[in-house]
Amino acid sequence: MQLYLVNEYDPYRFEVDWKNGTSNSYLDFDIHLGTFHHISTFKLSTDFYSVSPHSSIPGCTKWHVASIIMPNDGSYTYTSAPIVTRDRCPETFMEIITEKPKSSTSSYRSITSTPNPNRKYLYRNEEKKSASFIKSNSKSTTPSIKRTTRSRSLSMHRKITADFPSDLLPNTQIPQSLILQRNTISLCVLSFIGTVYLAIYFYRHIKQHNQWHSTDSIYKDLTLYDQLHFSLGFWNPLHLLTEALLFSCSIFCLIQSQRMTQYPSYQMLIYFAFAFLSTYVVACRWFIYTPRLYQLIRIIRVVMMQIITIIIGLSPLVVGLMFFGSFFFGFVSDISRSFFRFFQMFVGATFGDDLFFMFTYYTDGTDLFNLLALIYVTAVAIVAGYICFPSFTSTISVLHKTVVIPVEEREKLEKAEE
Repeated sequence: MQLYLVNEYDPYRFEVDWKNGTSNSYLDFDIHLGTFHHISTFKLSTDFYSVSPHSSIPGCTKWHVASIIMPNDGSYTYTSAPIVTRDRCPETFMEIITEKPKSSTSSYRSITSTPNPNRKYLYRNEEKKSASFIKSNSKSTTPSIKRTTRSRSLSMHRKITADFPSDLLPNTQIPQSLILQRNTISLCVLSFIGTVYLAIYFYRHIKQHNQWHSTDSIYKDLTLYDQLHFSLGFWNPLHLLTEALLFSCSIFCLIQSQRMTQYPSYQMLIYFAFAFLSTYVVACRWFIYTPRLYQLIRIIRVVMMQIITIIIGLSPLVVGLMFFGSFFFGFVSDISRSFFRFFQMFVGATFGDDLFFMFTYYTDGTDLFNLLALIYVTAVAIVAGYICFPSFTSTISVLHKTVVIPVEEREKLEKAEE
């Protein structure tokens, strides 16, 4: 495997989010202790290509490796979090590392060995425009790193571009791309057939529903819920949507497989995951012939509306606690400034998360806010753990006993009579 920097003249980039809401990107950044009083997050990143010509999965991948330094909630300490993302290599770089015909080898050498004077000029011009934060009493940690890493990257770049690379990718599609294309074509054909069949089936049952609604007085007197359950069913529309999602997923994967340079993209994996999750969920419809295996589906069908009703009823209390914490602890707590973080904490408290560290999130260390944080977090824990969670569990238990079990017993009696 060989590694190539995306930008050999600027291998590292510093991205800073300030507490006043602004964000800046720098090629060089000087750090001193006073800087951390104004920084929300600090990110150091680099981009490079990895070329694997002799691997079992050959190809080229663009990597983004970064480290983010951020303050901990309710503390004065900082935490470093790694970030690693990947993407396919651009076409311009793929043309360089792909094998060329023998007739074009000499011209390729002359092109790659010719230096580009504008690149160094552009770097110097960018360096003059980039902001710097240098003070007389500041302690810089970047100059020595900058000199060594930049000189190494330049020497490595000269070594790469001066000679014709010995290990190149063949001028053919990578094998994993061909395998993925064959599988996605099969999936596309099967999902298309299933979509067409279910669409015709769905259309016929809609016509049957309209016919019964106009001719059958008993059917007309039923509620809309019962009418749709008898004529269309609830699984058939879900199955149709799943097949349509699977068909679109197969087309998307087929397009992505033709553009991939080594690994499938994150977008394709996410799309594929959702499509097959819905496929396996719809497969639960065949458990209807085994009542014990079909209990979960019956519970979901019966309890869903009750759960939605409970959520609507509890939402004013939860939203009130959220806004109270935002306005009351906004100046002493970073977590109270984010509604999303509050919902994370509330869900954690609902399912029995550790509450000890939550008390430190809402205090600045003074006795007053220590007491207020104790009262507030205790109130949130009581609402989450002793009101919300028991409401859901008791509703499911009661409806399972009063609705689901009688239906199963009635079906058993009907089968026994037959």
